Amino acid sequence: MTNNKIISIIMANYNTPRRYLEESIGSVTAQQDIDLRDIEIVVVDDCSNDESFNTLKEVASDVQKKVPDLDIKIDRNPSHSCPAVARNKAIGLSSGEYVGVLDSDDALTTNCLREFMDRISENRHADFIFSDIIKTGQSLDDVIYIRQKSEPFSLHQEYKPNPLIDPLFRMIFLHHFSVFRTKAVKEIGGYRNQRIGEDLDLFMRISQLSQEVNFAHIALPLYFYRSNPNSIISKEDNRTLISSDIENISRNLQRLGHSVSKIMCVGEIPAIRNVAYDFFTNGHCIRAPWLDYGTMEIIDPRPEAPETPELSVGIHKSQLTALGYVRA
Repeated sequence: MTNNKIISIIMANYNTPRRYLEESIGSVTAQQDIDLRDIEIVVVDDCSNDESFNTLKEVASDVQKKVPDLDIKIDRNPSHSCPAVARNKAIGLSSGEYVGVLDSDDALTTNCLREFMDRISENRHADFIFSDIIKTGQSLDDVIYIRQKSEPFSLHQEYKPNPLIDPLFRMIFLHHFSVFRTKAVKEIGGYRNQRIGEDLDLFMRISQLSQEVNFAHIALPLYFYRSNPNSIISKEDNRTLISSDIENISRNLQRLGHSVSKIMCVGEIPAIRNVAYDFFTNGHCIRAPWLDYGTMEIIDPRPEAPETPELSVGIHKSQLTALGYVRA
């Protein structure tokens, strides 16, 4: 096998059911129009306390017998920590120019890696590239909606007019599938050792590596994001999740030399985990709604209420198949 991989797919495993592992790893082997010798899968088990580590090895062994061109590396942490620690270990074991983060209970569409490889070829300056997602129920066939970016993001990804808010706060709007230049991730020290919110923090820090635009968005839903009641996020209450986001944003503002004097809640979007917050720093007010949509702007003076961002639009799975965004 060649060591010159283009993308290393990294996964953190902890007590993942066999079906999820088979679907997740199987979605990589089912990629269309690519040479599997250009990619690898690197899985680090975070000291699972059930049979999932043995299951992982069995699934990987079965896959490699069927797909000998695909490299799969498996390792295990000596003690349980968090996904960030497992991912950092996986990054260290990776040989790809880029690393793509695939959760062990999620899956890729069959055209995912072809789209990312094309974008890598077109944007050699990009330190990270991300796509839109397909939100599902516990079954990947149960499509709930497609989450896509609003037009303001597409407009703002072309330039960095103000490094304080663009793209720093727009990193809140990023999600799976995300592919990072391995060198860039290592340069910032990888993920912070935190139980939740590690993705947002990584996005913020990596976006500041360059004064030029160093990220790209693929406006296609290429990742199945499963609703898993046993995931870390599902087990946390909204207050804990929001507090983590606020801590991440405040820390990264301070890292850039902007002291945060006050944080104020300015409104909530019913039925979903969304709270808009104003961050007062250096005489400015910066609005940071926790949504995958919306417009970030410096607000002065502060308005009475936040604008309601555009929400997701549902799509039936038959439409999804017709569009060509299918799973294995």
